[in-house]
Amino acid sequence: MRRRREPFRLKVAVALGGAVLFGVAGTGCSATGSAAPTASSSPRVTTASTPRSDPSIALTCAVLASLDTSLEDTAIEQHDGQTDASGYAAVINTTTNTLMGLRRNSQAGMQSEVWNLQEAVKTSPPTVPGATFDPHGADFVAALAQAKTACDANGTPMILYAPVGQG
Repeated sequence: MRRRREPFRLKVAVALGGAVLFGVAGTGCSATGSAAPTASSSPRVTTASTPRSDPSIALTCAVLASLDTSLEDTAIEQHDGQTDASGYAAVINTTTNTLMGLRRNSQAGMQSEVWNLQEAVKTSPPTVPGATFDPHGADFVAALAQAKTACDANGTPMILYAPVGQG
């Protein structure tokens, strides 16, 4: 017997997105946005320099990865009959607020990519009743691919997490 998890899934998606967005933004960064220095007892090794990732971009990548995971996970659950269209639409509809939160957060990077995602939401007609857009629409998929490319270039790739049994 399969348990229906849509109310729990929705709460997790909203809580996770908000926690990542506002929790990560203030941890480990100085006023300049660089990582806070830590004391180290190991000797300094002088080797070829490694590129440093931009923490503002890393923040945006973490939030977008959480959002993408929620969208894909719920799409699979809806396809498998574990949630209905209204549960899937509710998760889809968190996208607008998540993107708006990133645009308003002064510590979030990749503002042009987030803007492109917001515009793609407007141009990807919904295919699920009650949803504001189609997360598998060509415009949204293309904008998300651009964001993933920027995350990869920053060394902070967007990674999807699948529940047990999905991947």
